[in-house]
Amino acid sequence: TTSALQLNWTEPADNGEPVVGYVLEACDVQDGTCFNVSAGGSWREAALSGLPQARNYTVSIVAFNSIGSSANASAPGEYTTLAAK
Repeated sequence: TTSALQLNWTEPADNGEPVVGYVLEACDVQDGTCFNVSAGGSWREAALSGLPQARNYTVSIVAFNSIGSSANASAPGEYTTLAAK
């Protein structure tokens, strides 16, 4: 059985060109395994699904446009997927 992290973010500065997409990444604190998902430029939320349950993750996001990619922005803290009931 797997779980998911639902992620929400605000649009970053675009440096004069619209953001065309994002890459979100969640890395398992215990074993270092990373999972990622791409999101369109108009999106402000996405789910990272298929994650093992009851694990802690660090989360980061990169935005990109025709100029290039942003710096990797990390969300503060760790996030835990829910355990099976």
